[in-house]
Amino acid sequence: MTEDHYICEYSRCTGCFACASVCPQNAIHVSVNESGCTVPVIDAERCISCGLCERVCPSNKKLQFKDVQKCYAAWSLNETDQTESSSGGVAAVFTRHILKSGGSVIGSAFDPSCMARQIEISDSGEADRLRGSKYVQSYSDRSYIEAKRKLDEGASVLYIGTPCLVAGCQSFLKKEYEKFLSVDIICHGTAPARYLEEHVLDICKSKAHNISFRGKNNYYICVYDEHDQEIYKRKNDEDLYFSSFLAGLVLRENCFQCKYARPERISDITIGDFWGIEKTTLKEPYEGRISVVLVNTQKGADFLKECEQELHMEERQYDEARKFNEQLNYPTEKHPDREQFLKLYPQIGFDQAVAATSIGKSVHDKIDSHKMTSRIKRRIKNILK
Repeated sequence: MTEDHYICEYSRCTGCFACASVCPQNAIHVSVNESGCTVPVIDAERCISCGLCERVCPSNKKLQFKDVQKCYAAWSLNETDQTESSSGGVAAVFTRHILKSGGSVIGSAFDPSCMARQIEISDSGEADRLRGSKYVQSYSDRSYIEAKRKLDEGASVLYIGTPCLVAGCQSFLKKEYEKFLSVDIICHGTAPARYLEEHVLDICKSKAHNISFRGKNNYYICVYDEHDQEIYKRKNDEDLYFSSFLAGLVLRENCFQCKYARPERISDITIGDFWGIEKTTLKEPYEGRISVVLVNTQKGADFLKECEQELHMEERQYDEARKFNEQLNYPTEKHPDREQFLKLYPQIGFDQAVAATSIGKSVHDKIDSHKMTSRIKRRIKNILK
């Protein structure tokens, strides 16, 4: 992007990079601005002013949102899915089904440098890479191009991502493909990848190889080395990154005015956590994590029916799902200290900028309280001896 030309308004740019994927001159590349966000930049010498980037940008379009047709509380009947997945393991069931039929799945995975990327897999041995929540922006990379290539070859493609990534892929494809199925994840918002990169480097130096936020250690940030050994583990409210992410301090600017955080959906199927379901009565008692599955198109309904033997599904009212899941109604709110963070970040880096806010004080107090509790417990044990 030149100084006087933006593909879309900066505050509305989701970083989906459909613009870079569609450019016939490879004139658009990824840049990181002073706030740590990825933004598209146009090489003026390569650009031929064809306008494809502006036309493909979902933020410049009036999108076709779909009304939810059916709402389900669901979970996988596979025990591994139940323990290893972030929610009810529905995405894992979808992934297996597509791979068994010879199709491809595109979803988010951490690469060896702990960068979240949309990758394409066609081998069931790689399916676990897509498992688990990635509480950071996932770079679209070549995923739209790969999706089109596979579809043009006649293969089935399941694209799983945040709503803005799904919209980017739909816009890039330009037409409806019978064998293309889109699944969007109910999204709290995405934090720039640079923030997580800096945080992990600060706490683990260069040893980090993979990260988890949910799954077996639910709502703990766990960092693993190249041998899959845990080298860092903190509860969400005792970690600067996790706390600031959940509090709406460090999301991309567009997330606070997200047009996808609404009752109508952009994809064939929407999945996420069924928050609040424990406050109601399920027909079949279940103690594990429960997914919400929203069916938005007939294609989505047909696909879900193909997967039903691997799932427990109970139809619920959509209003029940919306009641406790804010992002089915409106975007995440900005934390009051956001401007302070943005002002400090370019000067002192991620961890120090968060530490200077009220979030940082809360994390510090939690850690001190935890340490104090541990000391008290040890003293009590000694006394009882």
